[in-house]
Amino acid sequence: MKYFYFIFFLGSLTIFGQPVVNDAILEELGGPGDGGCFDLREADTLITSEENVVITYHANLQDAESSSNVLDRYLRVEADTLVFARVEDSSGAYAIAEVTLDVITRCCGGVPPPPGANPVYQCDGDGDGFATFDLVANISVWVPPCEDNSDHIITFYTSSMDAENGVNAINNPSSYHTDTQFVFIRVEELATGDFYLIEISRTVVLDCSDDDDNDDIVDIEEDVNGNNDPTDDDTDDDGRADYLDDDDDDDLVPSALEIDTSSTRATFLNTDGDLLPDHRDPDDDGDGVLTRDEDYNGNGDPTDDDVNMNGIPDYLDPGATLTSLDFFAEGLSIYPNPVSNELHISIGQTEITQFDLEVYTILGKKVFEQKGIAEEVFTVQTTSLPEGTYFLKMTANAASWVHKFVVKR
Repeated sequence: MKYFYFIFFLGSLTIFGQPVVNDAILEELGGPGDGGCFDLREADTLITSEENVVITYHANLQDAESSSNVLDRYLRVEADTLVFARVEDSSGAYAIAEVTLDVITRCCGGVPPPPGANPVYQCDGDGDGFATFDLVANISVWVPPCEDNSDHIITFYTSSMDAENGVNAINNPSSYHTDTQFVFIRVEELATGDFYLIEISRTVVLDCSDDDDNDDIVDIEEDVNGNNDPTDDDTDDDGRADYLDDDDDDDLVPSALEIDTSSTRATFLNTDGDLLPDHRDPDDDGDGVLTRDEDYNGNGDPTDDDVNMNGIPDYLDPGATLTSLDFFAEGLSIYPNPVSNELHISIGQTEITQFDLEVYTILGKKVFEQKGIAEEVFTVQTTSLPEGTYFLKMTANAASWVHKFVVKR
């Protein structure tokens, strides 16, 4: 409904015509509990094409008439809402249009990932640049969880225009043969026809024959930061990118021995269940002793050390201990842990008279080293260390001891 207002000046009669306006509808995707967020300025050109007018938005007709309580440009509403736009020209004449804010309720909660996120990979078996993808199997990755999928239909398209119009859908999305490209998803409510698009699905065809360091992990899977460029990923910070480094975490165990190659593509192992797969974890079993320091026989190979003779290499066995290490650690104390600014190492009543100290990040990068420490209580300044988990390695009397600590502020 439109509301028109005229201004008359008597004497010599002048009549100013009101601006020409149209009612408008804005649509935004909304989810359960979060409503929709609208940019009211998007309605300006829908309401009027006239220039030199001032458009304000109001919650009710009375506010629009009195030009009071102007709404902010961005407005979040839980459900369909009617607001009023006041369009006023330079003469003071104005008209009011109704603007419907239509919240299109999606079946799915949460927010879809950004364009290009969560790509799906397939190997190119014959070198033609194409592979077969099961798009349906990846719905849970691309589309936020739905309360009732039976009320909605999900279709796939090769262009945003086709997805918008609901035409030329991919015929067999569970066996889609294609090259590397974007795929557009349309999620439509069957009862109302309301829909929204997710323009993020990306099919990536891999040449799975490229393994420059021969560690049985294809180069593209050593793209740790996920930017499709494996040349800038260097887990152990040794100057060699992981795809050129056959021991990514510098733990003396080749990466090829820290993965499962029983299937076509390598499966990453994670012995201690932390966030790092074994081939990028300097402490594979999470026992606080670096894998390279569980080479107790000193032959440069932690895989053949088994101090408790249980058939499990010590670097994969959090229960494995070495008597000399226990003797070395007795009487030592590290405090506080977690630490903020200063970490104290006390040798107490041990037989240690002098020791060397090193601090490593969880990725095995050395961030502190000092040799020949003779103080009974030595302090490491941690103010410059980012929050996270670190390893402190002490060496004395031909033995080493590693302790895990956390920097937290």
